[in-house]
This record gives sequence, structure tokens and C-alpha cells, in this order.
Amino acid sequence: MTLLTIAQNVLKRNKASEIPTTIAGNNNDTAKLVFSAIRDGTLIVKEATRWQILTKIYSFNTVADQANYALPSDMEEGNIIADTFWNATTRFQLTGPLSLSQWQLLNNFPVVSTIIQNFIILENQLSIYPTPSQADSLNYCYMSNNIIKAADTSPQTDWLADDDYSVLNEYAIELQASWNYLKQLGRPYDEEKLKADNYLADLVKKDGSRAVIGVNMTQIRPVQANLSWLGIINR
Repeated sequence: MTLLTIAQNVLKRNKASEIPTTIAGNNNDTAKLVFSAIRDGTLIVKEATRWQILTKIYSFNTVADQANYALPSDMEEGNIIADTFWNATTRFQLTGPLSLSQWQLLNNFPVVSTIIQNFIILENQLSIYPTPSQADSLNYCYMSNNIIKAADTSPQTDWLADDDYSVLNEYAIELQASWNYLKQLGRPYDEEKLKADNYLADLVKKDGSRAVIGVNMTQIRPVQANLSWLGIINR
């Protein structure tokens, strides 16, 4: 469904007195209200879980004597998914993201290591410690913020045109937008919200049912033994 279709469905569901033929950029009060409700509903669906359709793997190579690296342009709020950052060359997991105090401790009271790498995100860049001394292949998982696509399939972070469509479940967006629209009008919305939340919960349950596979914990967490005495980690 497109933005226009979702908007018109929401208005029809709630017996609106008028059904605008355009939404994006339309200054009509009804169009603005339903557009706001759709944006709110989209955000609710987006934040409901770590949707697999938005999960990506990013790979890059380190450069000798270079500590800082660019993040993917579509990364959601600069977040690397926990426990997914690996050095494919050394086959060791990177530890992080470290807190600011941990990062400062490492840089001011260094622990010499040629195997274990640590990371933090500062100034929208990925910083690695110790500074890589060679070209290694690294990769991690992250969440993309490109939840909308234009008619030509170009990725977007928000609704911009009537023929845009979402990569997320559009019926879930429609249901969430419906009760948000009623709320904005000051009308009862509990029944619509319950229906929307139940549908979304079912989607989350199906999307999130992925097993956690155990691996050799002595390999993926060797840094704990090395750094625990410094107080750098406490787990």
C-alpha cells in the first residue's frame, strides 16, 4: 500500500466526512491529521522489535595505522547490534561498544593486545582500539533506518510522497495510524488500539522467533579475562 492508500483506508475506517485525494504536502486539515497519524503509526511499528527486514550486515577492511572508520549511511542512530561485531581475519569478536570511561581508560592506561580489539562510536565514527596494524576483514550487524521506499524503490527514512510505500507491514501501520487519528480528534480509540497492538504483537512474535546459537564462549569473550582486573568490563 502507498501512503495515499493507507491514509484513505484510515479515513474510511473511521467514517471521515472527507477523503482527500492527496496527502503529502496537502494543507487540508484532514490530510494533515491523517498524515501525522501515519507517521506516528509508522514509528510505533518500526520500534516494536528488531525487524529482520531492516537488519543488515556491514563488512569493511581495516587500514594499517587507521583507528577511525565511517559508519553505513543508513545506520539507525549509530548502533551496532550487540555481540555481532567480528574480525573475520583473526576470528575473534570485538568487544564493545565501550562506555566513555572504559574507552578513556584504555587510551590512557593501555592494555597491550595483538588479538583482542575494542570499539566505540564517537562523533558518528567507529573507533577501534588498539589501532589496526594490518588490513583485516571486519563485519557487524546493524539496523537500517530506511523504512520507506519511493515509487522508484529509492530508500528513504520518512514518507515524502503519496506513492511512497513502507518496507514494514503496511496493514500494521494502518491499524496504528487509525487509533492515532481517533486520538487526535478526541474520539474513543481503545478498541482500535487494542486491535492494532494485538496484530503488531503477533507480527513481532513471528518475526522474532529466531534461535540463539551457542558458540565457544572462551573464544568470543577472551577479553573479559584480560580486562576484568582493570574494571573495564563488569559482566
